[in-house]
Amino acid sequence: MAAGKKKMAPERWARSTCPYCGVGCGVEVGVKSGKIVAIRGDRSHPANFGKLCPKPAGLPEAVHHPDRLTYPLRRRPGSGFERITWDDALGEVAEKLRATIHEHGPEAAAFYISGQLLTEDYYAIGKLTRGYLGVANVDSNSRLCMSSAVAGYKGAFGTDGPPASYADIGYAECIALWGSNTADCHPVTFGRIQQRKKDPKVSVIVVDPRRTPTAEIADVFLPIKTGTDLALANAMVRVIMDEGFVDEGFVRRHTEGFEEAAEIAGEWTPRRAARVCGVEAEISSRRRGASARRRPRWRCGRWASTRACGAR
Repeated sequence: MAAGKKKMAPERWARSTCPYCGVGCGVEVGVKSGKIVAIRGDRSHPANFGKLCPKPAGLPEAVHHPDRLTYPLRRRPGSGFERITWDDALGEVAEKLRATIHEHGPEAAAFYISGQLLTEDYYAIGKLTRGYLGVANVDSNSRLCMSSAVAGYKGAFGTDGPPASYADIGYAECIALWGSNTADCHPVTFGRIQQRKKDPKVSVIVVDPRRTPTAEIADVFLPIKTGTDLALANAMVRVIMDEGFVDEGFVRRHTEGFEEAAEIAGEWTPRRAARVCGVEAEISSRRRGASARRRPRWRCGRWASTRACGAR
């Protein structure tokens, strides 16, 4: 709430999800007279257990701010915008869309939608565009933001989502944060990592060209040059193989193409990777070996996933 603004007591609380970053924190929304007046963390939610970062604190003001557009506007040539009714707006959009498709075909139309919609909204838009209008050109921030990560996950793990979960943080003894400034981007998850790091046997490795706030908690910080993630990843595999840390049973049961990947990784000694990445070979090699001896790592990183997982 802004300074000097009186807080209103909610009439009821409704459970929802924070609309900001990808952590998906559960929130409880305080409602009075149909308006949001308060936000608090949902203690029963497994992503955050009631904890929240500062981002959602201003949601009541943001939702009801007078600058927020809650009605349609039509541009008037040379004189800005004019307010119109929803019926007029929907009718005009529908007519122009119909005319464009009639004259040029469905390939002449495209929809770019928000990344903040609900599952039901995406379903309805898919039915409208592909099913009813026959328009295949549908894109959103969701795809543009996550397409590289999905490609990496699909190629490396056979599925379009990461195999780890937040609960794994509580069991990991080596946590690698690769290409992720978790401290700023996902503060609640970072808090869980900080809590886990209180155990003296837990180590944190941060791989990032920049020394971010996340790197401040790292036992090892690898400021590799931009675009050299694959070199580092291949050298990690090489060290794991050389020191006999490969779980052969896991490889047989859950992987494909390991021999091909191992052949490529075999070309990347720590010294060669250090030269390419711009980090010290002795430090990176020693830490790779140490991490392989510990419990499976929990890794966070979206942009880096396509490179680190060996997909492009």
